[in-house]
Amino acid sequence: MKNKEKLYSVIAFLVAIVLGLMFELNLVFLLIVAFTYVLCVPKLMHNQKKFVYETQRFNDVNSYMSQMSQSFIYTNDVISSLEETASCFTSGPMNETLNHAYEIIVDGKDDIKKAERDALSYIESKYDCEKLRNLHAFFLNAEELGGECQKEFKILESMRIAWQGVVESIRVRKLVERNLSTTIYGFFLFICIAMLHIMRDSDLDIIPLWATQVINMLLLVGFIIFFLLLDNRLSKSLLISATVMSEKEANAHFDYLANYDPRLERKKYRSFAVLSVICSALFLYNHPSWLTLGIGIVIVFIGFNIHTILHVKTVKTIKEELTKAFPKWLFDVMLLLQRESVEGAIEKSVETAPPVLKRELYRITKMLDEKPHDPDAYMSFLRDFNIQNINEIMHKLYSLAVGANRDTEVLDVVIEKNIKNLEKAERDSLLLRDSMKTFAWIPFVCVGFGCIGYMVIAITSSISDIINLIK
Repeated sequence: MKNKEKLYSVIAFLVAIVLGLMFELNLVFLLIVAFTYVLCVPKLMHNQKKFVYETQRFNDVNSYMSQMSQSFIYTNDVISSLEETASCFTSGPMNETLNHAYEIIVDGKDDIKKAERDALSYIESKYDCEKLRNLHAFFLNAEELGGECQKEFKILESMRIAWQGVVESIRVRKLVERNLSTTIYGFFLFICIAMLHIMRDSDLDIIPLWATQVINMLLLVGFIIFFLLLDNRLSKSLLISATVMSEKEANAHFDYLANYDPRLERKKYRSFAVLSVICSALFLYNHPSWLTLGIGIVIVFIGFNIHTILHVKTVKTIKEELTKAFPKWLFDVMLLLQRESVEGAIEKSVETAPPVLKRELYRITKMLDEKPHDPDAYMSFLRDFNIQNINEIMHKLYSLAVGANRDTEVLDVVIEKNIKNLEKAERDSLLLRDSMKTFAWIPFVCVGFGCIGYMVIAITSSISDIINLIK
């Protein structure tokens, strides 16, 4: 590994020297760029190792979930399934983890249920994964209830396959975006080089000037730092789920929307409206033009409608959270429906439901307790947000509840549709967590400032030459 690091350091040093010479950096700036590139090598190598490590962890967990589920279908026993699954991993961290978990169960035979919970918790502590915790909870519950569970595990397997496909596609997408963004940055660097040489051919040679040298050095240092930031995102854990809105935050949003009064909100933000008018008037007075007038009108419009803008933003945020959370909740309901009525499944799903859904679920479960099969409990679910996909599925759940259609047909349709929705929600959540959109603009911003800097230096240099000629 030491030899590999030395080789990469030499390559990084040579790349920096070549780029520096193309920008005609003087020796001091050239060495700064070269040593910056060399200093980034250990971190890049660490990211490379971490990328391989996280990929292996994801593959191990994915294989474990698949094998453990298959074993549990036939044994309906955690310890037997764990022993069989451990034998599938001949070496590596997962093999060690599963063997230790098995020993925990063997050593705790006086209280086998507690020992199984401790063993599964130990595996969860080694692999922080929400999907793994959900699967283990289902194992313990299914073992306690007994009976057949093939249908439930068919649903679980569909979810696992969807999750695997989403994570792998996101990983490939991030890799492509890293390489594409870096290539764009590199292309812009060559544009800068071309611009400098065009200026030289026009008898405006600004390359030797210290200001140009500083800009070029910063552009090249920024190039490797930009690549490093993108590379860091590739080495993130593939097991950690995206952050979800807390119940407290969700309730605050719901309270705001429930109590929203346009007239009162307009009064609340009246000071912003007055301030926008004053600022726009002063700006227009000092810089009278059509452009200033247009900007002023926009500022005043925002000042007078800030309450509406905040309301629209809150609705959009909540709808996005609900759209991502609903398939995860429905997945739990689908599992419970194999043994429970629709009302019973909804009631039992509340405890593990995503926080943003709990308030609405408490409301409809109360309605169903008072009046089972109440159609309004299903039809009014999140009615204020009018999310078409949610409305359709709640209609189908009502059909299941009253037995209006053949249960198996309706349930199969709901399961199939929800797997697709779950896949989309997972993808949207991960893309939001690991968004590369901000980084996509960095090459444009960095090189844009560089080019502006060249123009300022060129203009300043020309003015200075004219002044010297006059003298």
